[in-house]
Amino acid sequence: MTDYKDLKKLFLMGCLLLMSMLTLSGCMNSVAKAKDAAEEPEVTSKDIYFRDVFPEYVSEARRYLADNKKLNQEYCILVDYSIPSGQRRVFVWSFVDNRIIYKAHTMHGPGGGSNREHAVLSNKEGSLCSPPGHFLITHDEGVKIKPSFRMRGLDAENKNAYARAIMLHGAALVDYSLRKKEPYLPIDAGWCQGCITTSVDEMNDLKRFIKKYPPNIMIWSFESHHIF
Repeated sequence: MTDYKDLKKLFLMGCLLLMSMLTLSGCMNSVAKAKDAAEEPEVTSKDIYFRDVFPEYVSEARRYLADNKKLNQEYCILVDYSIPSGQRRVFVWSFVDNRIIYKAHTMHGPGGGSNREHAVLSNKEGSLCSPPGHFLITHDEGVKIKPSFRMRGLDAENKNAYARAIMLHGAALVDYSLRKKEPYLPIDAGWCQGCITTSVDEMNDLKRFIKKYPPNIMIWSFESHHIF
């Protein structure tokens, strides 16, 4: 018959075994959690922008178009000058598919203290600044030597956009800078005085898209002030 000492010994051995198993289980859970954390992709500022910020501007664009029925109700173009110029910051939005269907780069004007990193926006005549606000993309050519569309201001503040010859057009300088993979596009009044100035290839894509419709597509330029 097992005596008291043997029972005590077996009890202690069982406790030690249980503690070992619990410790091992805890270690395995910690390793699993660490592995899961390592496998989770880092949430970047750009991720947060397209998750939380950009949708707010899409909703605002939808409300604006709902109040302006003569404008194209299926598509619009949004331009956020808070995004660094070396990244795509021109977005063709489809309300039909509820998604961005095309992205492009754009320079910004050199006026008002603008630099490569930051755009100063203004509707002032002669400012050389990129103007904010809602615009109609007309089918009127801005210049004969390259694809371009003059833009007409839809807000009280940017009614002078057509007179300022604010356009959507391409520039070879943008293509050159993109090939160099610079973080920012250059500031150059010879190529951009406030127009939405894309690469030549991007402008050709945008032209094909815009010409599919009557001259009723709205483009909205703004600063979200999101930090990238």
